[in-house]
Amino acid sequence: MAAMNAGLKVFYVTDHATFWPVGAASVIVAHTHAEAYALLDAALAAKGLRGSQEVSYTVQEVDTTSAHALILCDGNY
Repeated sequence: MAAMNAGLKVFYVTDHATFWPVGAASVIVAHTHAEAYALLDAALAAKGLRGSQEVSYTVQEVDTTSAHALILCDGNY
């Protein structure tokens, strides 16, 4: 199983475009930040949402060196 995941990293975004003015949260599995942006841009476009070329968003890498939980959107606006 480890060979299947070799070189892949986990990224997340909580500030990309949405249909309504509410929080957003997406998880991307990619080799690099650049690939993560490209993959999310394609996924957003498939849903009819604007990508990073039109609206900036922040891709953050998840630390996978230790077990932990991330709360991506807690509803506290």
